[in-house]
Amino acid sequence: MNTQPNSKGMSLDDFIARKLQPVRVTINLLSRELDLHEGDLIPVHRQDLVAVISTLEIFVEEYERVSNAKLGYLKGNKKNYVDAAKPVKAIG
Repeated sequence: MNTQPNSKGMSLDDFIARKLQPVRVTINLLSRELDLHEGDLIPVHRQDLVAVISTLEIFVEEYERVSNAKLGYLKGNKKNYVDAAKPVKAIG
């Protein structure tokens, strides 16, 4: 398990575990919809589907941001997670 803390004292694993809660809620929502309806077609309100997509996009974006920062840290680029969102200047 990753115990390397970031600049705010939270490890990558702790960060991901905390951010998984909205994904778990989303899974429960989809499971409930499947349980409530029979057949091949499951009616889902558009706003619910938008919320599901947004939740998953946010998780993926935050995971990529943090894991890329972690990868940079391991390669010797000592940026913290906050700095990982800043653009890198091109050399040349």
